[in-house]
Amino acid sequence: MPRYVITEKAGRFVAGHTNTGTGTILSLTKRAADHELRLGTILPVVSAEVVVAEPSKDTELEPNTSNRRRRRPIAEERHDD
Repeated sequence: MPRYVITEKAGRFVAGHTNTGTGTILSLTKRAADHELRLGTILPVVSAEVVVAEPSKDTELEPNTSNRRRRRPIAEERHDD
């Protein structure tokens, strides 16, 4: 059976298995792995050695604001001139 490595995108369960952490190797059938491969939660193991890339310096310190709502003032101040 082909082997796959769990990525940091994976949730609590991966292809019916409990996620035990990034870098864990799973042996899955091609059919069982298809959906997870599309999601990017697993990657095929190319060699016996798996290398986990370090985050780049540009993205390391940036907060993720894509899912946050923008705050709007409750009432705008009136300026009577």
